Amino acid sequence: MKLATALRAAAWVGVAVVGWSLNIRWGADLRLGNGPPVTFHKHVVGALLLAFVAAVAMSASHRLAVRTAAAAAAAGVVAIAAAVRMRAPDSVVSGPGWAWLAAGAALVAVAAVAGLFARPPASARRRARR
Repeated sequence: MKLATALRAAAWVGVAVVGWSLNIRWGADLRLGNGPPVTFHKHVVGALLLAFVAAVAMSASHRLAVRTAAAAAAAGVVAIAAAVRMRAPDSVVSGPGWAWLAAGAALVAVAAVAGLFARPPASARRRARR
């Protein structure tokens, strides 16, 4: 498997993991139900959308500007996850939901940044020379 393909696959898995965090219990209290609390639901949906933008950008092109945009979107996902962690009480981030959000954010970010520094495939290099 080529590196670029593996990185794109990792980014899409990261999108799925961030999306899965919307379905998992966030707090330790079983009465809270599944998904993030209402106050953080918009944050998680925003992180999911940014992760999707990063994965689409990684899949769409090998140009440096597009890969940079993917890395910036992935940095936004990490920033949202960090903001949720800082603002949420410990009872909310003690459940597995936040861990899934953090894992997905990390996966998307690592894939996007590695894609930024990865060498484009030979076909893209040939097209860039023309």
